[in-house]
Amino acid sequence: MAIGAEILLGEIVDTNSAWIARRLPALGIELHHTSVAGDDLERLTETLARARERSDLTITTGGLGPTEDDLTREAMCALLGEEPRVDAELERRLRAFFARRGYPMPEANVKQAWLIPSARALDNPRGTAPGWWTEREGRIVVSMPGVPPEMERMWLREVEPALEGRSGAVLVTRTIKTAGVGEGTVDELAKPLFATPGVGFGTYARADGVHVRLDAKAATAEEARRRLEPVERELDAIFGDAVWGRDGDTLEGVVMDALRARGQTIAALEWATGGLLAGTLADAPAAGEAFAGGLLAATEARLGDAGAPALLEAYGAVSAEAAEAMARAARARFGSDWGAGLTGAPDEEPRGGEPPGTMYGAVVGPDGRARTLKTQMSQGRAATRRRAVTATLMLLHRAIREESRDMDNAEIVRNFCAEWDAPAPDGERLAAYFTEDAFYHNIPMEPITGRANIVAALTGMGGAMVSKGWDVLALAAEGDTVMTERIDKFDAGGNAVALPVMGVFKLRDGRIASWRDYFDLATFQKQMAGG
Repeated sequence: MAIGAEILLGEIVDTNSAWIARRLPALGIELHHTSVAGDDLERLTETLARARERSDLTITTGGLGPTEDDLTREAMCALLGEEPRVDAELERRLRAFFARRGYPMPEANVKQAWLIPSARALDNPRGTAPGWWTEREGRIVVSMPGVPPEMERMWLREVEPALEGRSGAVLVTRTIKTAGVGEGTVDELAKPLFATPGVGFGTYARADGVHVRLDAKAATAEEARRRLEPVERELDAIFGDAVWGRDGDTLEGVVMDALRARGQTIAALEWATGGLLAGTLADAPAAGEAFAGGLLAATEARLGDAGAPALLEAYGAVSAEAAEAMARAARARFGSDWGAGLTGAPDEEPRGGEPPGTMYGAVVGPDGRARTLKTQMSQGRAATRRRAVTATLMLLHRAIREESRDMDNAEIVRNFCAEWDAPAPDGERLAAYFTEDAFYHNIPMEPITGRANIVAALTGMGGAMVSKGWDVLALAAEGDTVMTERIDKFDAGGNAVALPVMGVFKLRDGRIASWRDYFDLATFQKQMAGG
């Protein structure tokens, strides 16, 4: 329960309740209700009574100051019918607190030294307001200051240790963060796991993708984690590369960590964003090593000076071409491995022939390949800019993964060929499979027999194809199921020709028995997980 008229008036936001809520699962405590009460003694007492009646534990923040409208103590006295008294030791500490600062304590602060018979004081060295731990008739009410640094210290040092073990259980939660897959699809793919005994699920659409929350309650954290681990592995198998992070990970943190691990840097050039992309990247812990710098153009003319004037003149500042030119310019200006460009019309008026809320983003990597995106949002300037930054970070995250995959694919192919005694492609031909120009290598093929021939076919040696840059999947094989990306249609004889979908060959006695195409990796992995 957050207490204070300033919260009800919208003057401040209650961050304390969210902070406490995140700490409760580890204690095995389930949060069922939150509420806000103003500085009215009757209504505050009524709200406290309702909370205490329906809950084993009630936690309040705020209302412990020395002024007339700080009424949490008075409400607790009224609720329990107990008279307050001034605790001599608390009063001594209060006066010493003021004395150390060189001025006398106002007498109004004396009420901060109150206690009632059912309450004990909670130490607050960061302020003047001690908290209360009130316990009677098997019900606990914890009252803490509303100032976040004071509340957080009191919780960690005084309250949390006292609550440990009281519930007889621990609730452990894990959050799997995905991108590029819709909320309905995530829910559908994860649904077979929802019936897992002892594991709770939830799916939530967020600005950075769709999150899947897992929780398990057990006597110990270790036991709860054991329940979650197999489910988490299943989700990883289902969603594959769509998973970008976990728990407290942020998209910018994951991206910058990946760049730092690779010894790479990124720079940004922006227009109409207020430098939000560069600021977001700079906030990541790895920014000191991976962020090369950012440029912000205030006008279209200055953007032309910083980017590629001819392109901007030809296509306008609000275009995919402009975003790409900006990404290349940022990379060149700072000498970074990666460049990002972000431009658009975030305001309420159209710009450059584009409707309001249109934004373009682009990233260019070490290989010079550009990837662009377009977002459209009509929810105001701030939301439009934030959405565009998030989308550009997602684009960068995918690009980094694709580059990693392209770097690894040559070795993957060679290893598979060696394992199954198949002829490996020569270096020149193999290199062509991992470039933007290697669209489709369509060679008529006979039904594939034998694993060695399958591997050879998948590497282009026996008639199969490799797709554009291998930009979705690496070569994969699972038992007698062989998967490739973007296998084409089948002719009347059942032979693969070429179609931009993922194809799965089922083999029986060394020959293709059946095939199926899938929209995305997650669907394929779901089928494999289900046998």
